[in-house]
Amino acid sequence: MKKTAGLQKEDGLKVYRFISIVFAVLSIINIGAVIVTFRSTGNNLFYAEEALSHISKIEQYLQTTNEEVLNIVINKNDPTAVTAGVANIESEFKLLQEEAETFRGIDISRIDNTIKSDFDSAMVSVASYRSALSKIQNYSAFEIENYYRSNIEPVRVMASNDMRNVVEKQSSSTNTFFHKIAHEFMFLLLFMAFTMAVGLNSINYMKRKAKKANFEIEVNKQSARANAHKASHFREKAMEMAYTNVLTDLKNRYALEKDLDERLKTENIILAFFTYDDFHEMTTSYGRDFGDDFLIGMSDLIKDTYSEQFEIYHTSSNEFCFVVKGSVTKEQADAMFTQVIQTLSTPIEITKLKISLNVSGCVYYYSCSERLNTNALFVKIDKVMKKMRMRNEHRVMKINSVYTI
Repeated sequence: MKKTAGLQKEDGLKVYRFISIVFAVLSIINIGAVIVTFRSTGNNLFYAEEALSHISKIEQYLQTTNEEVLNIVINKNDPTAVTAGVANIESEFKLLQEEAETFRGIDISRIDNTIKSDFDSAMVSVASYRSALSKIQNYSAFEIENYYRSNIEPVRVMASNDMRNVVEKQSSSTNTFFHKIAHEFMFLLLFMAFTMAVGLNSINYMKRKAKKANFEIEVNKQSARANAHKASHFREKAMEMAYTNVLTDLKNRYALEKDLDERLKTENIILAFFTYDDFHEMTTSYGRDFGDDFLIGMSDLIKDTYSEQFEIYHTSSNEFCFVVKGSVTKEQADAMFTQVIQTLSTPIEITKLKISLNVSGCVYYYSCSERLNTNALFVKIDKVMKKMRMRNEHRVMKINSVYTI
């Protein structure tokens, strides 16, 4: 279950990483698009404005030239005025030519790639106009007006109209470019809004998914804790059953071994084993259930009577062990065990029959200096108990001394 929760969490992290990467990439694309668009738009708008400025100046120079030509025609009888007018016209054309060269050097191909060709055509008309003007001073005062009407006026009108068309086309193309850029920005803003919306929705989705995953993980944790608690309870119950006699609910021989294992190394211990000598004969005569009832009744009696003085163990079917609690003298222990023997010999009523059995036993005053382990201790006690059974002696023996019940 923990593994499943971990996998769910890992899957959630993978999705979150993927969405984060996609969102980061889209953000970078948006930023890049904005930078590129602004840079390109800024450059083109600058070029458009600069081109429009130069083409407007060219038109102004043409207008100034036209005014100078009219002054020449009006002052045709004044040679000085004619000469000055021709000089001014030549100066205006030089300025116009400089502006034309500058205009040709500006890149306005993205705004309108046909303007340059139209401008070149207009400049051909301007060149024809200039050529016609350069000859005006070759005519007399009487001929100037006729020359103007027949040779200058037509090319002037053509040059002015052609240049006016270029200016209007440049202005119109710039306006169209502005609209195009506005549409591009609108699309870019919509795309950015879309990606932001997708990103926010993805984040909200991941929040909901993470919340759900955390909830599932928490549920799994609680379930795991509950299962662990149950498993711990089962283990405790199993351990309890392993160290408890199921019939009498007293600790068994395994529990005795476990409890004495460490104590034998450091403590002096007084313990006694008591056996019912005629127990098997009783079960043969009255049945196994009768014997179980006898053991249950006797166990309840000794638990109620001696639990504060002894640790009590049911070590085999007809054997009990008593380990003295605390520190007592041998004399006190002897008196305590005498009472135990009397209790074990007390008649137990079973199905209206009172049964009392003979008791044999062994009291061991163990000293930690003997350095015995539990196995050696039990072997030593079992040998004493076996000798008594073989001799059919109903008594309690002490290690190295004997007293009769």
